Amino acid sequence: MKQHISVFSLFVRSSIYKILLILLVMCVLQCGMFYFRFQEATTVFDAGIGTADHMTDGGNEIHLSTGGSMTNLETLITRSFIPQIFAVTFLLVTLFLCLPGTEYSSQCGYTLERLSIGEFQIFLHQAAYNLLIYIFLAAVQIAVSFALCSYYAANAPEIAVSSQTVFLAFYRSDFLHAILPLDEAALWVRNIFGGITLALAAAEFPYKQRRRTFGGAILAFAVFNLVFFTTGIGEGKAIVIYFMCAIIILCEIIYTLFFKEAVDALLFFKTICTARHGASLGAGLLYSRYMCFFLLQYVLPYQLFSAS
Repeated sequence: MKQHISVFSLFVRSSIYKILLILLVMCVLQCGMFYFRFQEATTVFDAGIGTADHMTDGGNEIHLSTGGSMTNLETLITRSFIPQIFAVTFLLVTLFLCLPGTEYSSQCGYTLERLSIGEFQIFLHQAAYNLLIYIFLAAVQIAVSFALCSYYAANAPEIAVSSQTVFLAFYRSDFLHAILPLDEAALWVRNIFGGITLALAAAEFPYKQRRRTFGGAILAFAVFNLVFFTTGIGEGKAIVIYFMCAIIILCEIIYTLFFKEAVDALLFFKTICTARHGASLGAGLLYSRYMCFFLLQYVLPYQLFSAS
């Protein structure tokens, strides 16, 4: 039990302070940009800039009979670069989650080598830690978004807000709706499934790097999230595409954890047998004997003990 706690705490110590600093910078930037854009919008409103003589809450602006206009909440979120700041934060957090346990983080890698714990258990501990961090990232973004929306509702001109302003913003803004889908169950399932896939893919990177191979799954899925994460109401095709990509990434991770080493070993034996005996029947029998012996003596017991 102590070994498992040591491994988990090792991953926590290796990146938690960096990630907290990144999240703090994200909060400051988002709040600062939103405040600047809000003051700019209220200045335009107070100056009465505009010529429209009607009011609507379905477009980008609410036009007043006095000639002024007030930028609505959803547009203000976009103009404040809230989604872009979150995207950069997501990439930085993912980067720092991938580094522990690699040669780029030599102290962590050296400590893992000294602990008498299996590679599969190390992978599970790192994946669990990654999942907690992604959940925390989403929670922080939801809290900041709600605070900014509440600030707008409390300080915007009365004609531009209502009792449903904050609630409607999480429907009208694609970014806010993707972060907090409210009653859209498909997006909730997508976010949970995507978070688990991200956590596993980020843990796979150091797992493969310790074996001198490159774990490109997290890179591909992180870029995919930047493109397809922001989803509006009822965009079923985008959700299906997201699920398909996540399933492909999960299949690659499962293959790496449970089958890749066995397949590589079998191909190695086949190469040796073919080189020594050609394509004769004796070569086939020898290869079959080696294959059965290897599976029974090494591969299956290793996988069972690693998973236990």
